[in-house]
Amino acid sequence: MISNYFFKLSEEIEYKCQWYGCELVVVDRFFSSKKTCSNCDLVQDMPLNLRTYDCQSCGLSYR
Repeated sequence: MISNYFFKLSEEIEYKCQWYGCELVVVDRFFSSKKTCSNCDLVQDMPLNLRTYDCQSCGLSYR
């Protein structure tokens, strides 16, 4: 039952993206987005006790 709910939700999100002309990007559930810089795509290890991401390549810092 829950999987059916998420399937319907994903269909609805895809429909709304098409309706508004935006792009839907679906990534693998194991993609390490928390370790990837949104500016230069550098992937670095990040311990769980750190709350601020400081990119060593481009200098971007964000929470």
